[in-house]
Amino acid sequence: MHTRIRWSRNDDSPAAAIVVAKSGDRKLGSTPGCAAVHLSQWSCPVTCSLLPTIEKMRTEFGSVYKKVKAVCYANSNKTRQRFTTHRLNSSKERNPVSIAREAARKILQLAHSKSMKRKLRLSVVGDARTRQAARIYSKAASEYQRLTNKNAYSYTHSLQTHRSDWHDVSVLASISCVNPDGTTRTQTEIQNDINSFRRRGYQKFSVVIPHTHNTTHTYDDVLTGLKLIACRYQFQPRTNTSKPLKRVTCDHCDLCLETCLERAQIDGVAFQLDDAGKVPV
Repeated sequence: MHTRIRWSRNDDSPAAAIVVAKSGDRKLGSTPGCAAVHLSQWSCPVTCSLLPTIEKMRTEFGSVYKKVKAVCYANSNKTRQRFTTHRLNSSKERNPVSIAREAARKILQLAHSKSMKRKLRLSVVGDARTRQAARIYSKAASEYQRLTNKNAYSYTHSLQTHRSDWHDVSVLASISCVNPDGTTRTQTEIQNDINSFRRRGYQKFSVVIPHTHNTTHTYDDVLTGLKLIACRYQFQPRTNTSKPLKRVTCDHCDLCLETCLERAQIDGVAFQLDDAGKVPV
């Protein structure tokens, strides 16, 4: 069973952060699955190329995104996540540090609860925009790791933060090679983002690529200059074999952990756009 979400705060405003003991997201898996944190997009850096404009965030999520190809996963019309995102964005709380505090409190509540303990996926939607927010948020996630002996991991688009702000929580710097209109960004723009993150201590990356995956092996990406490996979930195993394979979900995959990438001497994980479909293997 999935955890019942408490949407309202004491002032009856929708919550700006929710934490679930077991996510219903198929990508995160079901046996055992992952715990997950969802934050209002008011916690995101305004420089994120996939983030809806403030004007769109003040409207109902839905039809306004139909003409945007490279929209954030959290707002996509093709996922149920957009309903969660809209509810979170409707919260009166719009201060990123206050949102981080709300998330931290709920992460610690989960860590001390009697619920089955699972790997913790931070920021299914949302981010830590500022250094203070990242420190508050990740300190709670670090404590979750200590109390449960389960990994917590995240991604960030925020160039205001430093890697050191995240304590011992795994975090990949997020790079998009795609503009909101679906066109490919220039190599110079992409390299500038990578270099900016590296100056802030980030060494491992998640990369949104402008094409479908063409290999399950590591490869040297021309646009980014990084050694990448594709997200395992975005491959569709063939079923017409004597031993059909199951799609690899996050609860059974550690590719997005910095320690795993470091051991394999890989720079990052590549993600194709969600509307690209799954690649047969």
